[in-house]
Amino acid sequence: MPPLAELLNLLFDKRRKPDGRPYSNEDVASAIRAAEGQITQSYIWMLRRGTREDPKISHLKALADFFEVPSGFFLD
Repeated sequence: MPPLAELLNLLFDKRRKPDGRPYSNEDVASAIRAAEGQITQSYIWMLRRGTREDPKISHLKALADFFEVPSGFFLD
């Protein structure tokens, strides 16, 4: 299975805003916080760089929900 950073960066590369531009870490963090989640753009940055490799399941679920993939995308 690819590392978490690789999977997360794949989603950032493939999923785009309606205008075609990529989502920023802050875009994703803001949307997750608006949906009652708790995550920061700097935490997402660390996940994308591979400096944080053991996130909470709630963070993975929130990221999966945002990018509209099954929660198992990060776990299988």
